[in-house]
Order: sequence, then C-alpha cells, then structure tokens
Amino acid sequence: MDTGFIKFTKYLLDIMYFGGFVVLITLPATIKFLGKYYSSVITKNFALMLFVFGISGILGILIIGIVIMFIFKLFFVPTPATGIIILVFFIAALFSQVLADVFEKAVNYKEENDLTI
Repeated sequence: MDTGFIKFTKYLLDIMYFGGFVVLITLPATIKFLGKYYSSVITKNFALMLFVFGISGILGILIIGIVIMFIFKLFFVPTPATGIIILVFFIAALFSQVLADVFEKAVNYKEENDLTI
C-alpha cells in the first residue's frame, strides 16, 4: 500500500474542508468584490445572493453531521434500507479489492513475461 498516496489524499481533503470554512467566512466580501468588477446584477441582488450562497455553504458543512447521525442510527434504529445500503457498499468494496488484486497480478505477469528490448 502506498502511504504517500494516502497522506496526499488526507492533506487534500483537509485543505478542501478548511478551505470551505474560509470561503464561507469571506463570502460577503467576495460577492461585493465580484459585483464591482463582473456584473451589476450581483450588487443589485447582494442580500439575496449572500443568503443563497451562505445557506448553501452551511448546508454543505452540515452534511458531515448527517453522516455522523446516520452512523449512530445504524446502531440504534436499523432499517431494511440501511441494511441494503451497507450491503451494496460492502459488495462494492469487495469488488474493488478483487479488481486491485487482479490488476496487481496482471502487472506482475506482464513484468515477468515482458521480452521487449
């Protein structure tokens, strides 16, 4: 397993997560700036655009809460839909693991039998 790729992915996700907070905090100033240089519609509808973009950002952050609540729900209120979702993703995980093993063996086979100069 390539730990460099895992670390890169973790840092990328961290940057995206905290970047979302920065964008949400600087949203009023950004909309004002864009309104001056791009379109007069932005300055005319500043409050409406600030409301829509702000709520969108907040709801995007709240998705994390939904995920956490779903995990707790798994243990306290299991439903058939929950089981089906778990089964689908479990099968997808197994399938991806099998594909990874198949590709690993294919690469090894190619390297052993590669007779090109």
